[in-house]
Amino acid sequence: MRKRNFTLIPVLLIVALSFSNCEKTEDIVDFPVLDPTLVLNCYFSPDSIWSLRVSKSLSVIDNAELTLIQDATVRLFEEGHLFSTITAADPDGMYRYHGDSPTTGKEYSVEVSHPKYHTVTSSDLLVNTGSASISKYMIMDSSTFYDPGNGKNYGEIDGNITLRIEDQADIDNYYLIKVFYMDSFFGVKSRYIIYDISSDNPAVDENYFNGLLISDFLFDGQSYEISFEIRDWDYHTDKEYIIVLESMSRARYLYEQSYSLYLNRLHNPFAEPVLVYNNIVNGYGIFAGFSTIERKITF
Repeated sequence: MRKRNFTLIPVLLIVALSFSNCEKTEDIVDFPVLDPTLVLNCYFSPDSIWSLRVSKSLSVIDNAELTLIQDATVRLFEEGHLFSTITAADPDGMYRYHGDSPTTGKEYSVEVSHPKYHTVTSSDLLVNTGSASISKYMIMDSSTFYDPGNGKNYGEIDGNITLRIEDQADIDNYYLIKVFYMDSFFGVKSRYIIYDISSDNPAVDENYFNGLLISDFLFDGQSYEISFEIRDWDYHTDKEYIIVLESMSRARYLYEQSYSLYLNRLHNPFAEPVLVYNNIVNGYGIFAGFSTIERKITF
């Protein structure tokens, strides 16, 4: 046995030397710094003002800070007709148009130009909202205590909600379900999102991070129910919950889907990199429309 072990040493040395001879040190020139391009991000919806953010891209090895471009020219079009030209951003870096809000069923386009960069363009259809209703809702489990001073129960609940979606036939529809609650702090009433939301429905994309991302592939043109669970760690009696159904374009669906997957793999050194979807020509980002329906419940 000893004799056989000693005979392995020269072989291992040869293998080690072979690997050391093949070793290559990558230089900075192997990863050239690419020229920056414009990055445009805009979600638009009815009953809201236009708000767009313009920045520039950075190369993988560029250590510069990401900065907003505040002196670009932004042109907005409805069905091909120019309706606004914005030549400067607000102090917070956003380009805003306070005129007419977007209208469902119409296609909107954008063009962003700057003397230092290539002009970028994009377009998207503002889809119709459709209709939805709450079929049922109930508390499945709870751990609460009664406060006689306020006359309310406080604690933790697990709630189940069923939302019925009336889907349009022969159209690729995409949805996002979010749940918010209203609460008051120091006399100010505000809306807060519930992140602990889940569903085992096969139409739900399990990778999304703060809601339920849905395609109508399994229920095109049908009246379809989706049940989901929420957990509220800060429940109290008469707390109001808002169920929001966003109808979105295919562009936003693909962007949300890929961006969520990117976040899931961000700190995993063994995961394959994710290419985030974008619909900006000559640049990066997303320009997409959506519309919403809101329903309120109190457990």
